[in-house]
Amino acid sequence: LMDPELIRIKARRFKAAMPRVHPHYAVKANPHPVVIRTLIQEGVGFEIASISELDLLRKFSVPAKDIYYSNPIKSSEYLEYAARMGVEWYVLDCVDELRKIVRIKPDAKLYLRIDTQQMGSDWPLSGKFGASLPESKEIIAEAVKLNADLAGVTFHVGSQCRNVDNWHIGIDNAKTVFDL
Repeated sequence: LMDPELIRIKARRFKAAMPRVHPHYAVKANPHPVVIRTLIQEGVGFEIASISELDLLRKFSVPAKDIYYSNPIKSSEYLEYAARMGVEWYVLDCVDELRKIVRIKPDAKLYLRIDTQQMGSDWPLSGKFGASLPESKEIIAEAVKLNADLAGVTFHVGSQCRNVDNWHIGIDNAKTVFDL
């Protein structure tokens, strides 16, 4: 869990397998300083779900451009703080969140969290987060009206997922959203 050499090997293996992908580690998975420090050394970015995670990364001087704020529902105060700290990337899964982010940080880079199948996951999150296809269409239309930089799509197949089909379906759904 905290062996720097094992973390280093896994980060390098991931990057070698997908050289065009810049991985981002979910800090909530294990925020131990040894883990964070090792991933910084390996050039991995970070995904946060809270301001406390942002503050932890700031202690390690992680550049704000390498931090994605992936909590789908953020308070205005937390958004303002993250924006002041230089965070550029924010997830959303509803029109209200889109409007809130754009009001606070008009130049934010946004990524839409879509719902996807989570069969075979120990902790399915389906129904909790993620926009359906009709909701995605509404969000995209509103982003166009607001001149928002809706630049990406994300999905979560559920924690401890052993069903590879969930990724295939999520990728297909993401492609559909990109086409929109």
